[in-house]
Amino acid sequence: QQQRRRSEDADYLTPFEKELVLKTTILSIFSNLMWGLMNTALNTKLMAIANNDPIAIAKANSIHWSVNAALQLFISPLGAAASDTWGRKWFIAVNRLSTITYFAGCFLCKTLNHYVIACIICWGLLDPLTGAAEQASWSDVFGERPELSSRIRVKYMHMSDAVATFITPLLGAAIT
Repeated sequence: QQQRRRSEDADYLTPFEKELVLKTTILSIFSNLMWGLMNTALNTKLMAIANNDPIAIAKANSIHWSVNAALQLFISPLGAAASDTWGRKWFIAVNRLSTITYFAGCFLCKTLNHYVIACIICWGLLDPLTGAAEQASWSDVFGERPELSSRIRVKYMHMSDAVATFITPLLGAAIT
């Protein structure tokens, strides 16, 4: 009983588990800050490309969301199976490249069609192929202790959301 409590208690994490939680928390904070700033810059650019027509942007978004959902349905299981077979680290690295692809595509887009293509390449092809590896790596460590996993995510991961929620709008407004 005592041993079970310790395995489910965040205070009794191994050094490896503590390092994983710390790295994941730090990456999450930077990721949330980056996405907030990117959204501010992207929306400003899309409004300029679309001649201040939010309906045109909404149509472009609905196209890539639909295509991405269909592609994700078929590609995500392939990516998950491949990361089980070949290891997680390379898929996680390629997943970071998919984000870079998205940022570069949005930065370089000159029309809404370019934006849609960048979103489909990133969120319909690359991300579903590689995105399952990060969640699977977390499950590799905490999969047998789901209650502990949930408590860790609530305790540490919401921190990044809180930081981004308060800081990103201020930075975005200043940049805009």
